[in-house]
Amino acid sequence: MAFVASAMCNNAEVFYDEAAAQWGSLGDATEVALAIAAQKAGVRKADVAGPLELLAENAFDSDRKRMSVVFAAGDGAAAAGKRCVVTFAKGAPEEILSVCTHQLAGAGGFLRQGHAAETAADAARSLERDAVPLTPALTQAAGAACEQMAARGLRVLGMAAKVSYLDADAPTTAEALGLAWAESQLVFAGLVGLIDPPRTGIVESVQRCHDAGIKVIMITGDHIGTASAIAASIGIVRADRASTQRAISGAELDLLSDEATALLDPFPSVFARVSPENKIKIVRALQQGGHIV
Repeated sequence: MAFVASAMCNNAEVFYDEAAAQWGSLGDATEVALAIAAQKAGVRKADVAGPLELLAENAFDSDRKRMSVVFAAGDGAAAAGKRCVVTFAKGAPEEILSVCTHQLAGAGGFLRQGHAAETAADAARSLERDAVPLTPALTQAAGAACEQMAARGLRVLGMAAKVSYLDADAPTTAEALGLAWAESQLVFAGLVGLIDPPRTGIVESVQRCHDAGIKVIMITGDHIGTASAIAASIGIVRADRASTQRAISGAELDLLSDEATALLDPFPSVFARVSPENKIKIVRALQQGGHIV
């Protein structure tokens, strides 16, 4: 089911170019990777989306750290007088979990023997059948799994979905199916981990900066575990330099004033899950300390 959400809550395209005899893609690199992972699991967006009509899309932003899409299923997915609506969401695991009330009980969900469910009606029934209440223990287990994946340097995304049955005459405009409705009472479908390898030459560039006395800081929207693991792998965080080993999240930074941020000692080398406001605060703090940014 996580792979179905990966394919459906996605604007990227993966295609085979017959003329060039090679695979190609269009769109954001993260979404391309998700689309490829879904295809390798036997889930193609074109296959699932055939009987579905896109009703609304709630784009990702740095505050919610989520994206969601809402589809209307075709005829046969709901009883007379009702309309079946399927929602898919992806985003930072903690933000996805915060809007979930249920979790899939097993690895089934929208998948049947490695392939997408045959119809939207099958998909809806499968999601309803396999959903169980999301207990604190399940939430803790999902968080622990996310931490383990992040510690390996993986970029981790949470996936979720839900099926709703609306009155046939109920409004299905983008406004009616906006954030408050779409991103609530979701069913947690699982986690997807992506490898985002450092660019060629980055380790050498970081080392040259260290040798020149330049402090290198990573500012990212990734999980703090992912950011710390990647920072260590490219030399931003070093075991032999305690001054490089501090990492802080955007949520922690929100609790500090500009003055308190400037006084952090050692000043963090890694800032994770940051917002645009966090970035401004970091720059101001460094400039207040007399640094050139």
